[in-house]
Amino acid sequence: NLNQNPRTLLPKFYGLYCVQSGGINIRIIVMNNVLPRSLKMHFNYDLKGSTYKRRASRKEREKSNPTFKDLDFLQDMHEGLYFDSETYSALMKTLQRDCR
Repeated sequence: NLNQNPRTLLPKFYGLYCVQSGGINIRIIVMNNVLPRSLKMHFNYDLKGSTYKRRASRKEREKSNPTFKDLDFLQDMHEGLYFDSETYSALMKTLQRDCR
């Protein structure tokens, strides 16, 4: 699927590791970033599709580049996201293909 659909939004996993340090298991997942690094992000949201305890902590909000969560998104972007028709069509096509 990843080879046939290069524009997929599905994550690409490169490795799953478990390292033991001081008797504690540390699990690491290595995956690609969907968006190019050269693209400047104005806001970062970690969206899970749940609202239970899904607000950025005070400590997170104090960071220079905080990562907000689902409840923050609903509050900040209450009108949702708007795309031009071409971008919207391409995104919907990609999402439909990914869901199949």
